Amino acid sequence: MNTRPIEPIEIEEFPSPRETACEWHGGGGSALYAYCSTGTIVDGLREEVQENIDWCLGFPDTDEAGDLLNLQQLLDVVTEE
Repeated sequence: MNTRPIEPIEIEEFPSPRETACEWHGGGGSALYAYCSTGTIVDGLREEVQENIDWCLGFPDTDEAGDLLNLQQLLDVVTEE
């Protein structure tokens, strides 16, 4: 019997919604920063996430646009809460 070791496969891990917020916040006064640091949903968070989604859609050829699914996941999470 011919056996060979099983090759491990890489599984892409997606960032948590809070990790995405940490990557996209605009500074200490932003709603994304508040969510990143405390997990608290403050006024303006949904709008700020949507603005970033709109930005990604407007600039699809940028590296940042690759975060579109992560931002959508973040929007889904903060809309549910």
